[in-house]
Amino acid sequence: MTITDKHNIRLSGPKLGRPSGDVLKKVEKTLERTDAKMRNAVEGKFGEGKRKYGFDRIYAKLKDTAECMISMQFFVMNLGRNLRVLFVHFLKRYFTFTEVGLLT
Repeated sequence: MTITDKHNIRLSGPKLGRPSGDVLKKVEKTLERTDAKMRNAVEGKFGEGKRKYGFDRIYAKLKDTAECMISMQFFVMNLGRNLRVLFVHFLKRYFTFTEVGLLT
């Protein structure tokens, strides 16, 4: 039993070797597509963290310091998202929007 089997981790990506002509090909393609969607969402958030929040500028010498910096950056990312959601709720409560623009 491998580590991936033991921890219920499914390896995604193209299979090695000659492609088979199975009927399960459609099921495998949909599974690969859903895996890619989830991976893209996670990688997109890490890309946003590198661009906006400085994930690429962590130069701490100690492991604890680096973990603290990373956790603070994730906290700021979550805080920014929560503030955006709160702002949208505020706008929806006190203003009425139409297709053309804003009605007070």
